[in-house]
Amino acid sequence: MRRASEDELKSARRSILERLVRKRIIGGKHIDLEFLYSWGNYHNPEIGKEAAWQLIRENLILWHPTAYGKQCSLNPRKIDEVEEELKN
Repeated sequence: MRRASEDELKSARRSILERLVRKRIIGGKHIDLEFLYSWGNYHNPEIGKEAAWQLIRENLILWHPTAYGKQCSLNPRKIDEVEEELKN
């Protein structure tokens, strides 16, 4: 497995954030974490997985462990930072 380039990761992060914002998955409304992997990069889900976990570590995406799997949503307290990242 090759390491993702900076451009690929940046593109995957942007794609994930755009889709979460567009679908209004913020705070209490959450979605399966596995979906984010393919949203990040359709051809290589490993890049999407790496980008999603970067966003979780930066606290832009919240991780919700549930009885039916791992769920995630945008952090409502970090919406300004999300918008700033999407502008760049």
